[in-house]
Amino acid sequence: PAGVTLTDTITTAGGDVVIHHAATLGADIAIDVVDGLAAGEVEFRSTVNGTAAGQQSLTIAGGLDAQDSIGATIALESLSVSGAAMLAAARTFRTVGDQTYSSTAASTGTVMVQAGSGAAVRFLGDVSLGGLDTANASYDVSLTGTSVTVTSAVIFNNTGSVTLGNDTTDDLHFVGGVTSSTPVTTSLAGTIRTTNSNATFGATSPAAGVLLTKNTTVSTGTGAATFAGTVNGPHRLVVNATGDTIFSSPVGAGSALAHLKTDAAGRTLLNGGHVTTGSPTSQMYNDDVVLGVNTTITANAGGAVTFAKTVTGAHSLTVNTSGTTTFGGAVSIASLATDADGTTRLGANVTTSAPAGQVYNDAVILTANTALSAGAGAITFVRSLDGGFDLAVNTSGTGTFGGKVGDSTPLARLTTDAGGTSVVAGGLVRTSGQQALQDDVVQLSNDTSFRSVNAAITAGATTTFVSAGKNASFTAATGIGTASNPIRLALTEVTAEITDTGDIYLVGAGDLVVGAAGLLTPAGRISLGATGDIRVPSGGPIAAGSVAGQGVSATKPIRWSVLGTSDSGPGSLRQVIVNANTTGVAGVTVFAGTANTFVISSRLPVIASPLPIDGTGYGVVIDANRQVDSGLVLQAAASGSVVRGLSLRNFTGFGITLDGVRNALIDRTTVTSINTVDSMGLLARGELTGTRVVGSVFSGGLRGALLDGARNLVFGEIGNGNV
Repeated sequence: PAGVTLTDTITTAGGDVVIHHAATLGADIAIDVVDGLAAGEVEFRSTVNGTAAGQQSLTIAGGLDAQDSIGATIALESLSVSGAAMLAAARTFRTVGDQTYSSTAASTGTVMVQAGSGAAVRFLGDVSLGGLDTANASYDVSLTGTSVTVTSAVIFNNTGSVTLGNDTTDDLHFVGGVTSSTPVTTSLAGTIRTTNSNATFGATSPAAGVLLTKNTTVSTGTGAATFAGTVNGPHRLVVNATGDTIFSSPVGAGSALAHLKTDAAGRTLLNGGHVTTGSPTSQMYNDDVVLGVNTTITANAGGAVTFAKTVTGAHSLTVNTSGTTTFGGAVSIASLATDADGTTRLGANVTTSAPAGQVYNDAVILTANTALSAGAGAITFVRSLDGGFDLAVNTSGTGTFGGKVGDSTPLARLTTDAGGTSVVAGGLVRTSGQQALQDDVVQLSNDTSFRSVNAAITAGATTTFVSAGKNASFTAATGIGTASNPIRLALTEVTAEITDTGDIYLVGAGDLVVGAAGLLTPAGRISLGATGDIRVPSGGPIAAGSVAGQGVSATKPIRWSVLGTSDSGPGSLRQVIVNANTTGVAGVTVFAGTANTFVISSRLPVIASPLPIDGTGYGVVIDANRQVDSGLVLQAAASGSVVRGLSLRNFTGFGITLDGVRNALIDRTTVTSINTVDSMGLLARGELTGTRVVGSVFSGGLRGALLDGARNLVFGEIGNGNV
């Protein structure tokens, strides 16, 4: 016949139903070819249509072999197939309501599936199609079987939604590629892959987003993986592509992803401005990353953010995480900022071009030799900076070290380039190797210790260290400054210390305080130009061993600080005299507190270098305890020495001896020796031109002072006693 009209239910005991001619549904038709374990098939060898669009439904319990279109001319109300469906290639399957294929579906070529507005076409089982087309209409399409294969490129033109997979174990293989840019939402789960073909999901205009309903992997081989719309959903997204991975819209802005990972090949293009994730494993970009717009990366829940390769693009990058941010490859962008929590690990060079420069608000750890370059932009380390590698900070703007540098792990070397300013606020800059601070200005915001464990600390030809009432200490193994480029200082106080062979070159300091370990080792020297006072608080400048070859030059006297009343050892009066004699440089003795009584058990060293000892206001008493015959002895090399405001007592011999010393002064000093024939307050002998004794009191046994061939000694007012 020309056609068949079906008007009632058809049932078999598991046998097939074969309709050779065009079929028209005159009513809702149910065909049941399942009986227990027996399951037949309904075979339409020609078209199937309704009498009026959306009036008749077709429900098949069993398999379907459709060798021609269903509903192409007059759409059915719905189509439901419980068994395996074989769909004819190059044919159309159209309903006004839903289409549901509950079991497997197959075709040797491309099939068109179409439903009405608000309806859906659902492939619930495994699918093997030569191709799949949808119409430009508002209906949903879903493929949620465990295994889906579509050979030809698929373009989802429907404007409802598309669901690709609904479980992490689903595998959807779109061999020729897949495009789902028209549906308002594309839901992904499981593995969606192509064979070296492009995959595109979502759109920017009109907005069409992507929703992850389970953990998802997208693999495109050499093809591009493009997420044109927003990507949301609290699940993992892994993208494997040797072509480009493109995010054109914000990721995780509506619902943070659990994790985002790209593979090592290809590039990731971040063009959406934001990527937000929310698990500890968060974001891992194993390929090169290109910023197409200013971008903010946010990893909640302490998630890690890893850029394994390069990051490029003329835009800004902001990374927010309380976990670890890692830059494993070179970075060349407009500006870079990290938030205050967590840690940033730098393993390659970072170059920025915008005035905003680079701001590391979290702790920074170097994992490889690193150069940071910002042009005229700022480079700021707000917190600590550590790592046993070289760091170069290059900017003609301001480089700021807000936290301690090298406190946990010393940097290998630290270099700043010429020009600009370095602000040091953390109090410590420690390296195992050289520090070369070459900015125009090194500004100290706190008292700061610069330490080079195995090398030197140097500065540029125009570098000046400045502060607002702060102090600096320099401790280096092999030198501080150089003869051609001494370290220029405009500081309140400076401490300098060499722990190995080397020289100290400082210019323009306030007070220089030599460190406790000593100024120099035997082969070193100190050169101080236009300094303020130079103070040595303890055992310096002599290191252990010989002092041969040591040289000290200074334009102002060294202030040798007496730190306590011990008879010997670092910081003692006895050690100060030894230090002054060793350097041969004019010095000043400085006392602490207002009560300084020194009980000595043996003779003090002869003073053989210019050394003023002024105890005025410090209550300085030198007590021989009736055990020492001689007190302060000033020899010829002590020319210019001063003894003022001291009280010397209980000597068995002479409290003060002037032995051929010129231009010395004994002022307002009291000497009381014990009452024996041999004890006297003062002994003067030899050529004493320019030496004066004024306002002092000498008393002893028979006389207060003995002049033994003394020449040209001038006495002013003296107290009682016999001469």
